[in-house]
Amino acid sequence: MHINVFYSEEDEGYIADIPDLEHYSAFGNTPDEALKEVLKMKETWLEVAREKGKRIPPPHYRPAIYQAVMWAHIAKNCRQSREIGKTKKLTGIPK
Repeated sequence: MHINVFYSEEDEGYIADIPDLEHYSAFGNTPDEALKEVLKMKETWLEVAREKGKRIPPPHYRPAIYQAVMWAHIAKNCRQSREIGKTKKLTGIPK
């Protein structure tokens, strides 16, 4: 699961959240404190979900930076596939 840690001017401290577990965040005076608190919260959340037989959502959140990398990789693969297709046409190799 992805964890965000950021400084909040309003709260005058650090906030950590897990986007896959909506509405859950933790506070700390340092980034480390906020991270430790959100990890404790996550373990408690998972424990309660297991006890109650609730579905644990699979991780799906991806920060924008990873999405950009993924799309660049897909675009590169598409360009390579098109080049391979052109080569096959030129050499007479069936697709």
